[in-house]
Amino acid sequence: MAEAFEHYAVSAMEEVVGTDNVRRDPESCRYYSGDLFFEAPVPPMAVISPATRDEAVRVIQIASDESVSIVPRGGGLSYTGGYVTQDVRSIILDTTRLTRIIEINEDDQYVTVEAGVTWQVLDDEVAKHGLRVPQFGPASGRVSTVGGGLSQNTILFGSATYGSVADHVLSLEVALPDGSR
Repeated sequence: MAEAFEHYAVSAMEEVVGTDNVRRDPESCRYYSGDLFFEAPVPPMAVISPATRDEAVRVIQIASDESVSIVPRGGGLSYTGGYVTQDVRSIILDTTRLTRIIEINEDDQYVTVEAGVTWQVLDDEVAKHGLRVPQFGPASGRVSTVGGGLSQNTILFGSATYGSVADHVLSLEVALPDGSR
């Protein structure tokens, strides 16, 4: 029964994001569900990598409908156990393909980005406009994502002067289990 469930839920997600963006092999599942210091006691069913907000919302809806736990993962450099799976009926929602910088507003000095944008990319892009973000993210900013930094309430470069990452958030768009945002 669990095998049929796994097949249906992951197959339905695969239809949304495409075959190349779903990892089911045990090695990938172990890798994506462990962080720098923690190994997942139970690997997920799959690693799902949406490329758009709509794909992410649809994956979340399928997971909710099928009682699958969702564990979001950014750049993979957490050391807090933030994306270590605990349940066999889980997926890793890999945000590294959600990389659009939607807006850099020079006048009001804010940016709108997707969760998978790295701190390095964000810093490079705002620099083109003569700006910089007050919080540079963690030391691993070349691969650490903005979404990951927010989920961990990152403090590091810039924090002593400007506060944590969360101190600079104006709003978030979140996908709820029913697909609403």
